[in-house]
Amino acid sequence: MPADPVPASSGTVDGASPSLVPTVSRVGIRSRVLALALMSMAIPALLAGAYFESRARERLHLAELRAEDEAKAGARELDALIVQTRMLVTTLAAIPEIRYGEGAACADTLRRLLPTAGWLVSLSVIRADGYVLCSTNPTVPGLNVGDQPHLRQALATRQFVFSDLAASRARNAQPSLYAVEPVLRREDGSVEVLVVAALDPEWLLQSLIARLEDERRIGIVDGQGMLVARYPPVPEAIGRSFGDGPVVTAARANRNGHVLAPGLDGRPIVFGFAPVEASGAWVFVGREASAILGPIEAESRSSYLVLALSGLLVLLVGLAGGEWLLIRPIAALRRTIDRLADGDLSARARLGQFSAPELAALAAQVARMAERLGTKERELIEARDAATAASAAKSWFLGAASHELRAPLNSVLGWAQALLIDPRLPPALRDQVEDIGRAGWRLNAIASRLLEATRLETEAPQLGDIDPAGLGEACLDLVRPAAAEAGLALVLEAGPALPPRVRTDERRLRQILRSLLENAVKFSRDGEVRLRLSWQAASGLLRAEVLDHGPGVPAGLRNKLFQDFAHHDPGGQVGRGLGLGLSVSARLAVQLGGEVGHADRPDGRPGSLFWLQVPAPSAA
Repeated sequence: MPADPVPASSGTVDGASPSLVPTVSRVGIRSRVLALALMSMAIPALLAGAYFESRARERLHLAELRAEDEAKAGARELDALIVQTRMLVTTLAAIPEIRYGEGAACADTLRRLLPTAGWLVSLSVIRADGYVLCSTNPTVPGLNVGDQPHLRQALATRQFVFSDLAASRARNAQPSLYAVEPVLRREDGSVEVLVVAALDPEWLLQSLIARLEDERRIGIVDGQGMLVARYPPVPEAIGRSFGDGPVVTAARANRNGHVLAPGLDGRPIVFGFAPVEASGAWVFVGREASAILGPIEAESRSSYLVLALSGLLVLLVGLAGGEWLLIRPIAALRRTIDRLADGDLSARARLGQFSAPELAALAAQVARMAERLGTKERELIEARDAATAASAAKSWFLGAASHELRAPLNSVLGWAQALLIDPRLPPALRDQVEDIGRAGWRLNAIASRLLEATRLETEAPQLGDIDPAGLGEACLDLVRPAAAEAGLALVLEAGPALPPRVRTDERRLRQILRSLLENAVKFSRDGEVRLRLSWQAASGLLRAEVLDHGPGVPAGLRNKLFQDFAHHDPGGQVGRGLGLGLSVSARLAVQLGGEVGHADRPDGRPGSLFWLQVPAPSAA
C-alpha cells in the first residue's frame, strides 16, 4: 500500500517545546479505513462463527442422542436373542436323550435343532466333570472343557450363565459367546449335565447392521471390556481388551449414554452405548464426527467465502471513497497548514467538489485563522519595532547619561580630594567634603554599572567554563563592605551536586548575582544574607537563591518588580536606587535562556527570596 499523503509526525513543531507537543500516532488514514473495514467484516464473521458453532453443537447433540437410541435398540435386539437362546437350551434340557447325554441320539437331536437358530455356532451337552458327551461338532466329544470359566460358574451357581468371549477347544473354531443351562438331578439338586449353546458374535453383529445405516460403526464388548465383534471389520482388534479406554470407561460409569472419543484410527467418533441386560456386554454405535459436522463445515466455508468477497468489495469502495472524500482534502489542508507554519500567510486550501462539508468548513476556519494571524503579525511587527526603538533609545540614553556624568563627577571628585589634602581646610568643613567625596564615588559606581549593563544587553552572550562556587564567593566579596557596615553576615551555601565547573556567561551571571545581593544587603536590617547555589543533573540547570531579612515586597509591587524604574523604599528614604537593577537582571537572565523570580522565605520569617535559574551544563 503506498504511503499516506498525510504522514504522522513524531518530531516537534518549530519553536515549540517538546514537552508541549503531544505524541502523534503513525497510523495513517488509509490504514485506519482499512482497519475500520476489517472491523466491519469481523463482526459479521464473529456472528456467523457463533451461528455455525451453535448449529454444530446442536447437530452433534442430536447425533449423540440418536447414537444412544440406536445402541439401546441394538442392545434390546441382543437381549431378545439371548432370551431365545436361553429358552432353547432350557427346552433342550427337558429332552431325555439330551438330559442324559445319550450318545448318537443326543448328537442327532442337537444337529436337527441347530439350523433353527441362525446365530448359533454349536450345541453341546457336557458332563458335570467337564467331559463333552455329545455335540454338533464331531471333533469335540470326549474332550474335557471343565476349565472354561462359564462352565465353572454354571456348576457353582447352578443357574443360567451367559459368558464373555471365550475360545473353543475345537479345531479351527472361532471365539464365541456361550449360553450355559445346568440340568439338575431331581434327587439332590446337583448338576447332572450342562447344555451349552455357542453364539456367533459376527451373526449378532450382522443382525444389528441390518437395522442401522451403512456409515455407522458398531461394536459389541463383553463384560471384561474385550471387543467381541466390530463393523466395519478390523480382525486384529477382535479379542483385544478396551476396558481402560474412554468409551468402555464411560459405559461402565453410566450404562446408557454417549461419549465423543477417538476410534481405532484416532479420528473422533460420537459413540452411543447401552448394556445388554441379559449379559454383562455392551453395544456401541458410533458415527464419525467429521461426517456429522461435514455439511455444517461446508456451509460455513461457503458463507465465509461470500463474506470475504463482500468485505473485499466494501473495502475497495471504502478506500476509493476515503481517497476522494477524506485523504485528498486532508492532504490539501495539511499542505496549506505547512505553508502557514512556514510563514506564508497567503496560503489557502482548495478542496475538490467531492470533499465533505465538514472539511470545507475546516478549510474556511483555517483561512480565517490565516487572516487573523496576518493581522496579528503586522501588529506584532509594529510593536516589536516600537519596543526595539524604545530599547535602543533607552540604551542610548543610559549610555549617554552615564558618559556625560563622568566629566562633572571627575571634577567633583578631583576638587574633593584636593580640598581634603589642603591643610588650610577648616576642620569644621572636612566632614562635609568627605561626604561629597563618598557621594561622588557612589555616583561614579552607579554610572559604571549602568554602562556595563547597557553593554551586556547589546552584546551576544560569551559562554565559558566557570567555577560556580568561586563566582558566588567573589560576588559576596563585592558586597561585603556594605554588609559589614549594616552589621550583616554573608553566608554561601553550595549544594552537594554542584559541579566544579559549569558552562555559562560569567559576566552576565556575575552582574545578576551582584544585583540580587546588593538589593538584599540594602533592605536587610539585621541577621544574614544567604546565597544558595544548587544544580540539577537531569536538566543541567544552575539555580541561585538569595535570602534576606528585609521587610519583604508589598503585594502591589510584585507584578511590577522586574519592570524598569520600579523600586521600593520601605523606610521612606530617598535615593536608594533607580529601580533598574532587577529589570536589567531579568533581561540578562532571558539572554542566558533562564529567568529570575521572587518568593516569600520558605521558613515563614520576614524577608524575601530572589532566585535565578539558567542553563549551565557541567563542564567537568
